[in-house]
Amino acid sequence: MEVKELVKRLEEEEKKGNIKRDVRYANWSQEHMNKAEFNLLSAQIEYLSLMDESVRKSSELFSNYNKFDWLIIKSYYAMYHAALALLAEIGFKTKTHFATIASFELFFVRRNELVEERFLQMLVKVMERVGTVPYDYVRMIIKARKIRYAAQYDVTTSIARREAEDSFEKATEFVEEMKMVYDRLEEVKKKLDLGI
Repeated sequence: MEVKELVKRLEEEEKKGNIKRDVRYANWSQEHMNKAEFNLLSAQIEYLSLMDESVRKSSELFSNYNKFDWLIIKSYYAMYHAALALLAEIGFKTKTHFATIASFELFFVRRNELVEERFLQMLVKVMERVGTVPYDYVRMIIKARKIRYAAQYDVTTSIARREAEDSFEKATEFVEEMKMVYDRLEEVKKKLDLGI
């Protein structure tokens, strides 16, 4: 999305109270990063359990468990909290997934170029899991919610193994990259353009 359009949408989100600015939010940034790392570790445990034939055969539950839903959910939330950590570190708190992703795109990808475009696309891809809808956040969020809801609550939904594996791989790469950006933020944040 173009910077002008992002700014317009974020101004609307700020008016709705979905984006707040306060330097004190930086106090929560490490907690978000810790949560991102924990969610990634939890996804890794899930991944290893699902991929290990002997583990799956050791329990009737595992032998019947053919869904990869929680691997996708845990992978997504690892990425989401890494993005929240970066936003908190620069003094922003977001209340919606839309506000988080749009703010992440504006401040880290478009304006200040601290994160490569491909990481934004990874986050979007894992959110929707049905195909990329570039920069159409309204449709993307609706689709992502439906997919996450189905993955989390619908027992008849079968999540493809390759989508789950891909989500986990993207989350691993995304969180590692965001940790590196996070570590550099302290030295560069005074130079960043943080206006909406």
